[in-house]
This record gives sequence, C-alpha cells and structure tokens, in this order.
Amino acid sequence: MAGTSTLDAWLGDAHGVEQLLRRALENHARDAADLPELSARYAELARASARHAEMLASCLTRRGGSISTVKSVLGKATGVIQVAMSGLAADELVKDVLSDFAAVQYAVASYTALIEAARLEGDHDTAEV
Repeated sequence: MAGTSTLDAWLGDAHGVEQLLRRALENHARDAADLPELSARYAELARASARHAEMLASCLTRRGGSISTVKSVLGKATGVIQVAMSGLAADELVKDVLSDFAAVQYAVASYTALIEAARLEGDHDTAEV
C-alpha cells in the first residue's frame, strides 16, 4: 500500500468532493437562514462532510499517500464559483436541495465503490471506515 493505487486516487478524489460539498452545505445553511430547521440540517450535514474528509485523509495517509494540493486548490476554486452561481438564482433554495440530493446519491455510489476497492486490495481498515 504505497499510495499509488486506484484506491488511493479514489480516496483523494472523495476527499476533494467532501471538501467541496462541505463548503456548499455551509453556504446552503446560510441561504436557509429564514428556515431554521433546514438551516440546522444543512449545518449538521456540513459537519458530517468535514468528518468524512478527515476520515478519508486518515485512510490515505495510513496507506502512504497524501492529499493532492492541486486537487485541494481546484476544489476550493470550484466551491467559490459554485457559491457565486447559486446566489444568482431566484429559486436558490429549491436548486440547493436538488443539487444536494444529487450529491448525496453520488456520495453513496462513490463510497460503495471505495468499500469494494478497499476489500479487493485487502485493506479492511479502509473498507471499515
């Protein structure tokens, strides 16, 4: 496990997605300030996404890899653009909910693939995380 496998690349990609998702969810929590229950749920999801990113980074580090600086910077830039673009829509909250539903479905599929890839490599610790 030297940090060069497809699994390592996928772990790095998932980390970048979680970082991007966390920023989007934090923005959506602010967008929903007039709806306290929705805002609180978004804040809770943002905290979960931050924890997921930390867990992914730990797995990658344990495997001998590291988080790509380039992917991290690109993820931050994409997040800034995404936040700016969503703020332009009159139906912002509806679009936020739709995009977040799609993101959750993507995450479920991604984590399912990550678990199976870890199992195939014999990395049961990563599969468990």
